[in-house]
Amino acid sequence: MKQLLITMSAVAALGLPALAQAAVSNTAWLQGTSLDGGSTDLRGTNPKLISWSAHSSIDPTAFKHSLVDATQLTVTKDGDYFVAATLPMQGAAVRSVDTLEVFVNDEAVPGAISRCTYIRNADGHSESSAHIAQLIPGLKANDVITVKTYRGSTENTRTDMGTASLFVELLDDSRNVFGSTSAGTGNDNLNRAAGEEDMYLKWDGVGREGSAFSAADSAITLKDQGSYLVTVNVPLQGNVARASVGLSLLLGDPEDGEWALGGLAQQGYIRNASGHNVASIHFSGVINTAEANTDLTIYLEQRAAAGDVTLGGKLASIFIEKISTDGLFHATATQMFNGETWSPTNKDQVYWEEEDRVIDSNTFGHGGDDLQNIVIKKAGSYLLAYNDVLEGGNARANPRITVEVNGAEVPGAQTKSHYNSHANDHDEVSGSMVVLLENLAADDVVTVSAQQEGSGGPVTAAEPALLSLIQKDNLSLPAGDQSPPRFSSFSGGLDGFSAIVEDFRLKLDAATLKATLNGEVV
Repeated sequence: MKQLLITMSAVAALGLPALAQAAVSNTAWLQGTSLDGGSTDLRGTNPKLISWSAHSSIDPTAFKHSLVDATQLTVTKDGDYFVAATLPMQGAAVRSVDTLEVFVNDEAVPGAISRCTYIRNADGHSESSAHIAQLIPGLKANDVITVKTYRGSTENTRTDMGTASLFVELLDDSRNVFGSTSAGTGNDNLNRAAGEEDMYLKWDGVGREGSAFSAADSAITLKDQGSYLVTVNVPLQGNVARASVGLSLLLGDPEDGEWALGGLAQQGYIRNASGHNVASIHFSGVINTAEANTDLTIYLEQRAAAGDVTLGGKLASIFIEKISTDGLFHATATQMFNGETWSPTNKDQVYWEEEDRVIDSNTFGHGGDDLQNIVIKKAGSYLLAYNDVLEGGNARANPRITVEVNGAEVPGAQTKSHYNSHANDHDEVSGSMVVLLENLAADDVVTVSAQQEGSGGPVTAAEPALLSLIQKDNLSLPAGDQSPPRFSSFSGGLDGFSAIVEDFRLKLDAATLKATLNGEVV
């Protein structure tokens, strides 16, 4: 069998000055376009590993990752880690759902599961996406993170993965973070009408509690006034046709508090046909508190057909970080640039309002008549968190949300979990995602766009959509570090290939780079 091998002389790299770093401090950013073995086929109930072979950018002081065995990300430091995974997909399956789940040392991480990927394959609806964002506390050096996918319904028609993404960040002691899991509300059934008792998730599995937080029962006290990044994941299971549990973030006392602006999620649709009886809800966004010592609670209620829907033996999870407004852009939107519909035939851009906006004007430009554009003033990498809640359209509408930089779509930065059945009061849907926008340059323009996927009809924002960009620190290696160059991506084969090399303290001498075919230089 012919093999194309890329080799690099380590000796030639020694002692040379390093270029500016592409990697982000304490972070791994991986992307993959296939499963282990090269297939993109998501069918099958046996979990399959995602291969992170399309792109691999890591801080080498905190992680190890190789394109040779690209399924495994190894952490090299003890600590707590934030993980976010995204998996877009499409296919011809009828009532399929594909699961995305995070594992550490081949053990499932509690709460880190997404099953919001229902595909009906009717009226043009053939796309969906899975999303996870949460804390993994207490990892040890040499622990291995993997991400697996498997079919969660009995439908066995093919669906295929798009560009999957994995963001993992070591949270040092300076980060003010809260993370916990929940075994439920105190009532097994999460799908109950408003006004009943035990409607709030109880946080009984605290993994980290920073100084800005205190938790008791269902309430998490946000001690400081300011901005907080919040992600929530709730797995669902129930034999109820067209059930949908809604999630809301409440600030203040449950009796007279206020709903957080845009703080809703509702992509956990259950059809209960073709073996489809599992789903999940996901929220990701920044909330702002006007006062110190504000309680945050997560409220669940019936939003479509009645019947018992439970966690299905899984755990819900929450992650919160108190964040600085330095390097932060946060805005809300209810309109598109060309009107109100979030499901246009031709792609349209989300129009981010100046009201309720938080912006570091030294880092971002945003204003005037082009509120769809967010201009980057400082080169670097930015964590993007997005959330929306949409309503309307014809049966089986499913708007596709994408992110662009200078008009070009960012690979994998999609949320397509907006399937709306328009039956049994299932009329609201939502999407969320957390991805890294890597190596942006000054004057780059970031946009978020929507386009029809599935059936047509006007789709509007039931609540303001949320968008946040959080500037991340570039990697700065300590004096004396001897981290060698590494391949961050490789594609192609015998007919031609492309490779990207990431320099660290030691720089690649390009003259020593060579390709060999069956041991012979080509």
